Amino acid sequence: MSDVTYTDPNDVTDVRTDAEAPTYGRNVDGYGGKIPTRHAVKLGNRWRRVYVMNYGNAGTAYVIVGGQMQVLDIDTQYRLN
Repeated sequence: MSDVTYTDPNDVTDVRTDAEAPTYGRNVDGYGGKIPTRHAVKLGNRWRRVYVMNYGNAGTAYVIVGGQMQVLDIDTQYRLN
């Protein structure tokens, strides 16, 4: 089992919210492991889509960096609201 890694709020240079979220990634009940959101964060000079892993009443927001999941730190999550 691998350790959970988090984004560093100092590495997030910008955030954006698109008009609509892509519709792929969720099952008919709305749950899934890689549900795209309408949010994106800029890590360094590259924009990365924010995904949510949601199998119940709460979800975990994350991005993919180098093929690995990085959970969004709490400061970055607040910036997306």
